[in-house]
Amino acid sequence: MTEEVTPVRQNRVLTNTLTFSTDMEALFVVDNGKVSSYDLTHPNGIFIGTVRGQVTAGTAERVPEESDVVQKVTLNLQKAHWTVAYRRPTQTLNVIGATDIDLGLMSDKEGRASVHRFPIGGNVVHVQRSENSITIRLIKA
Repeated sequence: MTEEVTPVRQNRVLTNTLTFSTDMEALFVVDNGKVSSYDLTHPNGIFIGTVRGQVTAGTAERVPEESDVVQKVTLNLQKAHWTVAYRRPTQTLNVIGATDIDLGLMSDKEGRASVHRFPIGGNVVHVQRSENSITIRLIKA
């Protein structure tokens, strides 16, 4: 006797996230199958923040004053490839970089990875690309 298998439908909520383009000139916000693109090379940069736990982005009206900056990281684009990810449970923007993309294939070299974390729940992050670097600033709430 064969048991009948009944399919079970589960409703899933896909929280949004973000990522850099491979050329590191755009930030993509991915939300439930829709993608919005933001230009990192814009002279004023972009802002990233949260609304009720969901990550959002927009073009900045101006570059923030240094007196408003709590944390600042400059990413070198010549020495590493970078990506970003949003972790909703901790409302953290994670910036991850690798100096050797083929980490698993290299046996004679030790690969290096860097991670920078920005608490964006209630805070805003400013991101701007210039030449061969991306500057990320956590702004005072």
